[in-house]
Amino acid sequence: MTRKINSYDSLMFLVNQDESDHPLKDIALLFGSALIDWPTDNSQDIVKCIQEFKDYFGDPMPFVDSRSINRIKVEGWWQEEAGASLRQMIDLSIKHFGAADFDAIVDRILSYYEQKFLLTSKQEPIRRTGYARFKLSSSILSEADFMHWLGLEPDEFGDTYNTEINGTKTTVWRIRTPITQNSVSATQVRSIVNRLIPIKDRLIAIKQADPDLFCELDAILWSNPLDLYVDLDNETLLFLGEIGVHFRSIMFTI
Repeated sequence: MTRKINSYDSLMFLVNQDESDHPLKDIALLFGSALIDWPTDNSQDIVKCIQEFKDYFGDPMPFVDSRSINRIKVEGWWQEEAGASLRQMIDLSIKHFGAADFDAIVDRILSYYEQKFLLTSKQEPIRRTGYARFKLSSSILSEADFMHWLGLEPDEFGDTYNTEINGTKTTVWRIRTPITQNSVSATQVRSIVNRLIPIKDRLIAIKQADPDLFCELDAILWSNPLDLYVDLDNETLLFLGEIGVHFRSIMFTI
């Protein structure tokens, strides 16, 4: 069967929509970490990146006392980071599923998320599914600052982290729609806009307070090729322009 998930983005957008906590999700997150840390352009192509993993670490990957280890071959920090994630991924798979074969682990991950989000009960691709998300990112505003300026609880305060480069802290305020089958991206975007309209003046004010505030709206869609489009009405486009949104349409063929 041809895989419906074939890139880092297409996998991780789905994993991040999985609201339950379970070992396979942890394994998928570790696989995603290895993909994004791998220092080649092939991190977005799962098949090509897997081959590079095997070429570098060995196929099969070596083990000591039933635990995976990377080959004694260090070429860079990013390979080490990817290798650490892959070791943890394989160890978790052995612990929870009794499986150490790399291809079998990846197949289990992809099959699970395709079944969960992209296939019907008859194993046929759905026509389309997707969601939308809006986020504000700031290196000077705290969670309390966001609440003060916006007066609206987010669905989540996203990843707050310190960068390796200059130690700055980034706080993310995020709202999103649930992933929904057979719903066009325009409907998902409009759902986000309807939540933002009541705080339009507050959004403009917070951007004036923090000129470097990053404001982004993503429409993420998995669909057959004929439905890969976003058609936004003028009112929605005008609103997004007024609050200074960076809009992205992220689409995957299934």
